[in-house]
Amino acid sequence: MWILLSLLAAILWSGREGVMKGAGGVAGPLLLTVGLAGVTFLLLAPVALLQGEGVHGPGFWPALVVSASVNSICTLLIARSVVISDLSLVAPLQSFTPVFMLLWAPWALQEVPSVGGVLGVLVVVAGAYLLAAPSAGGGWMAPLRALWEDGGARLMLAVALLFSFSATADKVGVLASGPLLWGAAMHGGMVAILGPFAAWRWLKLRRTPAGSAGVRGAPVPWILAAGVLNGVMMGVQMTAYTLSLAAYVIAVKRSSILFSILLGRVFFHEMTAGKRLPGAVLMLVGFLLLTLLE
Repeated sequence: MWILLSLLAAILWSGREGVMKGAGGVAGPLLLTVGLAGVTFLLLAPVALLQGEGVHGPGFWPALVVSASVNSICTLLIARSVVISDLSLVAPLQSFTPVFMLLWAPWALQEVPSVGGVLGVLVVVAGAYLLAAPSAGGGWMAPLRALWEDGGARLMLAVALLFSFSATADKVGVLASGPLLWGAAMHGGMVAILGPFAAWRWLKLRRTPAGSAGVRGAPVPWILAAGVLNGVMMGVQMTAYTLSLAAYVIAVKRSSILFSILLGRVFFHEMTAGKRLPGAVLMLVGFLLLTLLE
């Protein structure tokens, strides 16, 4: 059962990114992020309260500040990344999160990587090389250079790096409250942080004729759809956590890489999506090695 729930979470995650790509070009990253976070909060908070989840740990509030801040930045970057670059290129790059965690763990936590961890890093990097190869020129360094020169890819690599630092805060927050309450609180914190800026942006747009037209044409249904997909995804993922180890759930959920490539090809007509599939599969294998063997 947990495998089916984890696969459903993967589909919902890739669907959320597809909706963000479709809506972000009109709504903009800021309005899209606040709308997504607000809808997710409204979905998760009542369920968490009905289930009796509450704050019962001293580390909740510091962890909330850290996680809400990092996730605010990350969601803004994701919203921008999927708009300016191919979904089939940037979505798999989130697999670099455990790579970054493994790289800074020896310095920050005095943890020595295992053989499986080192192998996973090498496989993820090799997958990223193949992922960028279809859009690269000649020379063995061309794929890496193409990956770095792509603006969306750089943003998504920054997201992976930031998520590697926020993982600890999320773990502390869940243990100090509950999975659904933590998800609701974290997204509510995002609204609190970005809401004033989004309101200022909205009012500024309405003051100009061109901006007002843009506001009226903003894809509100798409923003709501992104929030609903995100909220349901979190609920499904948290339920899967109760049925199996979190590492196993995340490993299966990362199959969203493959679903994102399919979305990029079918809905956004990304002609190189199929050629990127081998690299994405290799990155998924590396992620599994890092998650399950480390």
